[in-house]
Amino acid sequence: AVPGDNVGFNIKNVSVKEIRRGNVCGDSKNDPPKGAKNFLAQ
Repeated sequence: AVPGDNVGFNIKNVSVKEIRRGNVCGDSKNDPPKGAKNFLAQ
C-alpha cells in the first residue's frame, strides 16, 4: 500500500462495527500485541 490507500481485512466472528480507527490487531497465538503507554505507527 502507498499513502492514501485504504487497506481492509475481515476477521471471522468480528463485526465491522466493533473495530475503530487506531485499534491494534495481532495473532493471539503467536506473539500477541501487548499494552503500551504509546507507540509510533509507521
